[in-house]
Amino acid sequence: MKIRLSRRLALALAIVSAVLVVPLLVGGLSTPVAAAPCDLSGPLHPEMIGGGTDGMIQPPPPAAGAQAPTTNYGQFGMAGQFWQTHDLGCSDYVAVLGNMWANGVFTAAKAIDRLTITTYQAAATEGPLQSIKDVVDDIVESLSKAMYWPLLRPIVILGAIWLAWYGLIRKRATTTAEGVIWMVLAVTVAVWFFSRPGDFTGLGKVVTDKTGEVVNSAFSGLPGAGGASCLPPPGQTNPQVKAGGYGQTGTPGVEQNADALWSTLVCKPWLVGMFGTADPQQPIVRDFGRKMLETQSIAPAVAGQPAPDMGAHQAEYARIADLLKNDSRYTVFSGRDWSSRLGVAVGALIAAVVAGLLIFLVAVSLLVLKVGFLLLLILGPVFLLVGVHPGSGRIIAMRWVEMLVGTLLRQAVLTLVLSVLVYGYALIISTAMPWGLQVLFMALLTIAVFFYRRPFQHLFASLSGHTVTTRMLGDAASSPVLERAANALPPVAGAKLGRWGLRKAEPLIRAAAAGSGAG
Repeated sequence: MKIRLSRRLALALAIVSAVLVVPLLVGGLSTPVAAAPCDLSGPLHPEMIGGGTDGMIQPPPPAAGAQAPTTNYGQFGMAGQFWQTHDLGCSDYVAVLGNMWANGVFTAAKAIDRLTITTYQAAATEGPLQSIKDVVDDIVESLSKAMYWPLLRPIVILGAIWLAWYGLIRKRATTTAEGVIWMVLAVTVAVWFFSRPGDFTGLGKVVTDKTGEVVNSAFSGLPGAGGASCLPPPGQTNPQVKAGGYGQTGTPGVEQNADALWSTLVCKPWLVGMFGTADPQQPIVRDFGRKMLETQSIAPAVAGQPAPDMGAHQAEYARIADLLKNDSRYTVFSGRDWSSRLGVAVGALIAAVVAGLLIFLVAVSLLVLKVGFLLLLILGPVFLLVGVHPGSGRIIAMRWVEMLVGTLLRQAVLTLVLSVLVYGYALIISTAMPWGLQVLFMALLTIAVFFYRRPFQHLFASLSGHTVTTRMLGDAASSPVLERAANALPPVAGAKLGRWGLRKAEPLIRAAAAGSGAG
């Protein structure tokens, strides 16, 4: 095993050395030809907004129609965030290759970030589950017509036989009264469920929205709630960067949080690789940051409108490059300092994996609970039909209610955890630390949550449907109040009085039997 490992390691080192050394040799050999007209930069190719991998992951537009985006993430997504080279000659072959590596690594990081942010948006709102919920409503109505109402009569007959057995044969008036009340209640709930299924399928949305509103309103006045945007928002003529996050008015909280995550995980590393800094107060970022993002991206083609002018984008890029030629950070902008871009791309990939992993896992868990809740509601006609029976059917129906309530409770807990986690990231983002330290602290927060997850799991272990709902329903079914009320009924009270008299007269009967035996 050691020999195989050393051979593989030697082969990997040889490949890496060849990849690094060959471009250097080629670049050295091509130095005399540098004076020739040779441009390895190539023309600018703007990325289409919503195209490529970005279009495969982005959420669908709302049914009400496309609205003007209020955040940079909503307007651009991941489009336009790449590093173009400018004015590189034949002697800069290594820089061209390094920029290709940097863009490849950064593209992978952007794909992970897009998946994380989109999953968070889908979990924190209805998102793609809205269409599924509408289908669930139709399925419930169809199952009620095909299964519940045709089979309700046989189940009621079986329940009546069960009540007659316990009421007439076994003389259990309390059980009989409870069974009658249960059957009436079960049919009433079923009629409500089948006539208005949206009242039940929308419970998950109500739990998520109300929990998110409470958390957002609680965090809106805290430090760091304003977030920190990397670029001016859309529609702002003033290039001054304003705070985003919970404190921004006119924008839903989920979109604000998504824009804050995009600013840290995608926009800031792109600015560092483009201008050498991500400080929004720097003139180079304030004056050219949003212009470069608009130059390197194009809106999707619309039928009946002229195609975008690629030449205008190329001319605008060349104009900005000419303005920055005398700047000390032009080597970063042109791509000659390719090692900085490669380092930033690797850091962005690490940040996407480490910082975005926890949000992705919590969001996926929340989506699983939402889908599971809808599946339980699809099976509602079956459980409600069986639950009409006051015996074993009542136990099955109560187990179904337990699972529903437990799923809703877990949704509320995960929504709270997700909101607190996003606020923790927003608090780190709002600090004046450099981008690298922000990513480091976000990674430390992720590691801390993984380390301390087990105590929280034990803390919220009692929030399962079985423990909470079983206690509630079990206590309600076997309540002493119901027992006292049943004892007040004449047949039950007479039977109780007879048994009490028999217990009191038992010593006298035994004494009389002993005396007759002695005589």
